[in-house]
Amino acid sequence: MTVNTVTKRIAVGFAIAAFGAAGYLVGNAATSTAAPAQAPTPPKIVKGNDVGTNELSFAKCPDGTALIGGGYASDGVQSGPVIGGKSYDAYIKANAPSLSRPNTWAAKIDVPGGTIAAYAVCATG
Repeated sequence: MTVNTVTKRIAVGFAIAAFGAAGYLVGNAATSTAAPAQAPTPPKIVKGNDVGTNELSFAKCPDGTALIGGGYASDGVQSGPVIGGKSYDAYIKANAPSLSRPNTWAAKIDVPGGTIAAYAVCATG
């Protein structure tokens, strides 16, 4: 698996989710009367199944958690920004929340011999 890809893809999704939550908290701080917040619970990372080309990998958040981001890890793809005249991202056909499965991240690759696994970032608290 390409660890750097996982780190970059998941970190971007989590950073966006965290920024959105922080913006909400800052925007509502003046009107809040709640007790001081406890330290946030770190998100749970869930790995989906490894699948081959043109198959979907799904990573489902456990019950009691909420999907806040996701990403993928792939193998069998050459490193570098361009493969066979296409950018690397042209081979990733899905990397988003699943439209058919709630609370689930989906990933799909279109490279002969390649594999992909979806990762879900799940809020636990």
